[in-house]
Amino acid sequence: RLAAGAHGNPFLLQALAGHDDLDAALASRLAHLPSPARHLLETVCLAKAPLPRAACATAANLTQAEALALGHLRAGRLVLVRGDGTIEPYHDTLRRAVERTIGPTEALARHASIADALARFDGDPELLAAHLHASNQLDAAADQALRGAHRAMSTLAYNHAADLFSKVLAWAPGRADAHAVRLALGTALSNAGRGADAAEVLLVAARAAPATEALELKTRAGAQLLRAGHVERGLDLTRTALKARGLSLARSPQGAFASMVWTRARLKLRGYEFVRRPASAIDRAELARIDTLTSTSIGLAALDSLRASDLMSQALLRALDAGEPTRIAVCLGYETAFSANA
Repeated sequence: RLAAGAHGNPFLLQALAGHDDLDAALASRLAHLPSPARHLLETVCLAKAPLPRAACATAANLTQAEALALGHLRAGRLVLVRGDGTIEPYHDTLRRAVERTIGPTEALARHASIADALARFDGDPELLAAHLHASNQLDAAADQALRGAHRAMSTLAYNHAADLFSKVLAWAPGRADAHAVRLALGTALSNAGRGADAAEVLLVAARAAPATEALELKTRAGAQLLRAGHVERGLDLTRTALKARGLSLARSPQGAFASMVWTRARLKLRGYEFVRRPASAIDRAELARIDTLTSTSIGLAALDSLRASDLMSQALLRALDAGEPTRIAVCLGYETAFSANA
């Protein structure tokens, strides 16, 4: 029976000796711990991850008694000190059992203490965010989650970044930079290949944006929906965005082919020379038209290569006339790919 209760784990088997269940066994062991050692164990078990030794001692208010308290816990096989100096419970079952002995009010205070200690020692922003959230410091938790999200973006961990951006908005929906955070969430979802989710976020952002930005966000949302295979809804948004900028999507394959041939003929006659101009010197409405054509073309590429080619040719022609080098480079790259696959 002991072996079954311990699930084959030697630590749990030893703890269960002489007791009917694990909670009773651990309660007995905890009752014999000195108060500093117990406080340190509870701090370690409430932590969401291994904690630096100095942060543990500070959070448990054990600066003077730290060495003795840690010695008790190590001797009793209640905690492990890892090679990097961080401390964690000896077993995850122990963590859960100790957590069950801590009341909600006490847990709130302990999480606040851990958060203060992590902040003092410049701890990991995500771990800090978790403890701030657990101690109901939601605004501060959102700030740290945002730090973690930007760090995740810089390491290309887009799904993780999206989760953190979502937490920021859930924990502090009224923050001043909520719109910027929502846009960052849309970018993270898009980069993670979650086009439909990205589109929904962009459409929510569009409701709170000025008219010009709202149109741009709806254009991006339409492109994301197309890339995610939500064709009908994506096309509806795309046609609306194109129409608002004086552009259109060919109604038939024949129309798209004729438009593409005409535009490419104009490109050939015009040539690919251009006068370099910064974006700031170009009419913003024209830049928006180029961007709309480009994003719509990319969104359609996997579904309707003919219409996508037509739109990219139009975008390239406009980009060359405008003279903005970054947009020209993007359009040239896609135009070359479309031409090669024609």
